[in-house]
Amino acid sequence: MKTKILVIEDNNSIRLLFQHYLTEKGFEVVEAENGKIGLEKIKGNLPDIVTVDLLMPEMDGFSFLAEIKKIHPDLPVIIVSGAKEIEDAVKAIHLGAWDYIAKPVSPLSLLLHTVEKNLEKALLIKQNKEYQKSIEISLKKISDDENAARKIQMKLLPAENTKIKNYSFNRKIIPSSILSGDFVDYFQIDENNIAFYIADISGHGVSSALLTVYLKVFMKKYFEMYSSQTAKVIINPNILFKNLNTELINENFEKHLVMFFGIINCETNTLTYYNCAQFPFPILFHDNSFQLIEDTGNAIGLFSFAQYHQKEIKLPEEFMLSIFSDGILDVLPFESIDSKVDFLTKLNSSEKIFDYFLKLDNSKELPDDIAVLIINKNNYE
Repeated sequence: MKTKILVIEDNNSIRLLFQHYLTEKGFEVVEAENGKIGLEKIKGNLPDIVTVDLLMPEMDGFSFLAEIKKIHPDLPVIIVSGAKEIEDAVKAIHLGAWDYIAKPVSPLSLLLHTVEKNLEKALLIKQNKEYQKSIEISLKKISDDENAARKIQMKLLPAENTKIKNYSFNRKIIPSSILSGDFVDYFQIDENNIAFYIADISGHGVSSALLTVYLKVFMKKYFEMYSSQTAKVIINPNILFKNLNTELINENFEKHLVMFFGIINCETNTLTYYNCAQFPFPILFHDNSFQLIEDTGNAIGLFSFAQYHQKEIKLPEEFMLSIFSDGILDVLPFESIDSKVDFLTKLNSSEKIFDYFLKLDNSKELPDDIAVLIINKNNYE
C-alpha cells in the first residue's frame, strides 16, 4: 500500500508540481485548495502526512493546524511557507506543526527529504506507543497475576486470632510490594505440642513469595508424615532444618531464609526453639517485665555444613511472646539498633503492636516486608 500524502496549497502551479513530483516518487497524492477542503478530505480518508501552505483563502494554515490537532494530534503536518513568512512558520511549529519548508522549494528533493524524515519520525512514535501499550498490557497481566498470587499466599497463612489449648496466636504481614517474602505459621502437632515459626526469605517480591509457598508445602509434608506415624522429623527440627537446608541448596533457589521455629509443650509449658539467624530477637513479656530470647544460629539455604541446635526455656504461666521480622528495623525512627529494639520492648501488648502495624500498613511505601507473630497465654496483656 502506497504512503498517502495530502498537499494543501492554493497556488495551482505549486500544487500540481508537488503532486507530479511526489507521485513519481511513489506516493499516493491527494490535493486540496485550502484548509477547509483539506479537512473534508481527511474525514473521508486519513493520509499518512500533510503539507500545508500558511496563507490561503477560506481556511489558512494556522486554522487548519488548530483543527487537525484536535482530531488527529499525531498526524504529521509540514508547513510550506514563503521566505518572508518565516516567523509565521516558526509560530506554526510552536502550535504543533512538525516541520517547515521555505518557498520556493528548490531543489524538489528537499521536499522529498523532509517528507521522508517526518514519516520516519511518525513511524518511530507509532512504534513507541505500540510498545508502551504492550508494556502496559504486560504490566497489567503481571499485576493481575500478582494479585491472584497474593490471594493464594494469604490463604496459606493461618487464621488470625487462633486459640490452641490455652495459647492464643495472632499474626500480621505487611508486604513491601504485592507479594511477601515473610511468612508466619502455627499449628497443633499433637495433643501436647504446638509448632509455630516466622520466616524471612532473602529479598522480596515474586521469587521470595514463591519460596514461602515452598516452605509451607515442606512443613505440611513433614506434619502429615508425623500424623501418619511414618516419621517424627517435625518434632526433631534439627533434622527438619538440615533437610530443608539441603533441599534449598540442591535445588539452587539462590535464596536463603532466616527463621525462628518453636514448639510449645502444653503439658509442661516449655518452649523448645531454634533460632536460624532470626533478628531482632523474640521478646518474652511477663510480670510487667520482659526478656530477649538472645540466641542465634545459621541461616537456612546458605551453607551445606550448617548445624541447627535446640534451646529450651520454661515459660511463665502468663506471658506474651512477640517476634518481628527484620523489616521492622528499617522503619523505626531511631538511629541505633539498640534504640529500635528498646522501642519494640515497649510494645508490650497485642493492642499496641497492632496499632503500630496499622500505621505502617497505611504508609505509602516500605523498604522491606514486615511480619509479626504474637503468642499469648491466659490472655496476657
